[in-house]
Amino acid sequence: MSGGAGKSNVQAGGSKLADCFASKVLVVPDRTLAFKELFGLAVVGRAVDLETSVDFDKLLRIAKVPFSRIQYLGGLSILVSFGNAASANKFLASRDVWNPWFSKLEAWKGQSLSLERVAWLNIHGIPLHLLEADVFNQVGEQFGKVLHVPDGIEEDQDLSLVRVGVLAGEAQRINEVVSFNWKNRFFRVWVEEEKEAWLPECLAGSLDSQFPSGSGSPMMSSPVGGVPVGGLGEDEELGPAGVKEGVEESPREEERSFHENIGSMHVEREIDGMGVFKEKSVEDLGDS
Repeated sequence: MSGGAGKSNVQAGGSKLADCFASKVLVVPDRTLAFKELFGLAVVGRAVDLETSVDFDKLLRIAKVPFSRIQYLGGLSILVSFGNAASANKFLASRDVWNPWFSKLEAWKGQSLSLERVAWLNIHGIPLHLLEADVFNQVGEQFGKVLHVPDGIEEDQDLSLVRVGVLAGEAQRINEVVSFNWKNRFFRVWVEEEKEAWLPECLAGSLDSQFPSGSGSPMMSSPVGGVPVGGLGEDEELGPAGVKEGVEESPREEERSFHENIGSMHVEREIDGMGVFKEKSVEDLGDS
């Protein structure tokens, strides 16, 4: 099996001029520093998997973390803001709480982040006798880290197309032909990236104003299942697209709530043979 571009590698945030091959180069003033008002009040995390980012707001509420806002940064990266520095520092120090959710978590200080995006690939024309998850995974690996492959497609009505989710590190939209070599016989399939930008389901409610009745929302077709937990809290509010706002509390109430609850409940998830996520409650973690 081969692809024209080969496997895509996720690039680190920012590159030297010698490594930049863009057709247009802009000079940004050195003084530019966006979101500096969140220094000390926000953390930047990279989720361990796609399912975590899908229902991250529910995980925070289960653990009683009094966040102010969730914002999606692309790929598996999330920005979480708090009402005060004490709550932000408490969450960052509570590694036992966030470790199952994040592969990396750090305070927001204006650092450059990796170029990442979740790309949904439509794979057209895989021969019927090769329609297996291992083959889907091999195709996805040609373009990035595989995040999602469909399972149990035997009951699907349309077997001409398979959707695979990958973590891509290239800016160009994927549109290529991949060749299969099976028993010295070659087959060609078309791999096309979906045009709609992906947004985690935990923020999907904020798209209602942009996509009335769900007619054009990219979330309507997302195949990723979330964590099976309860519904949204009554006091939760939705912000603009790409933003989830949490419960607003006074600094004193927020700090007390965090100290009382963050050490008493912890959510771990395991995956069984069918790919269904289950929750566990772990008590008495102790203060961080």
